[in-house]
Amino acid sequence: MADIVIWLQQHGKGPLSDGQIEKVEYQLGNKFFKEPKVKINAADAFRLEVSAYGPMLSVARIYIKNDPTSLILKRYINFEEPPKKAFHLAAICSG
Repeated sequence: MADIVIWLQQHGKGPLSDGQIEKVEYQLGNKFFKEPKVKINAADAFRLEVSAYGPMLSVARIYIKNDPTSLILKRYINFEEPPKKAFHLAAICSG
């Protein structure tokens, strides 16, 4: 089991650094919660804390103030095993 924190992070200048994000709806699948979790606290970067037993797909729908459209970000979270390439390189380096 792993305790996971998901939040928005932005590279460079944009809606997050400009304070233009209204809210974020997170969906991790039915094993976590039936309805999206809505986060509105910009001060903590719209932070979501969950516990997980295996890999998951995180889908975040981001609502920007005064914009009728939303942005959807999808990230696969896998903490069970390293990618095969990284595992192979680590084995070579350790001799």
